[in-house]
Amino acid sequence: MIEANYDCRFIKRTNSEVTISIRGKEEVYKIIKFYEFNSGRKMMSISVIRLADNAIINFAKGADSSLVELLNGRNPNEA
Repeated sequence: MIEANYDCRFIKRTNSEVTISIRGKEEVYKIIKFYEFNSGRKMMSISVIRLADNAIINFAKGADSSLVELLNGRNPNEA
């Protein structure tokens, strides 16, 4: 669904890099750190460097409640 709507797709992943295609242009990212899913964080994420411009990016996937709290500047693990 995302591939069709945004013209992006996963190309390949090695232990150190991820390659994706966005609007027909391939982008390569060096993996800095991979954070596996756990029930405390309710998400998984991967921190990367986009090799074209050295931008540091974090991609996250998880529970809406956890992601929205982080985007609003709150730590979902704090009471």
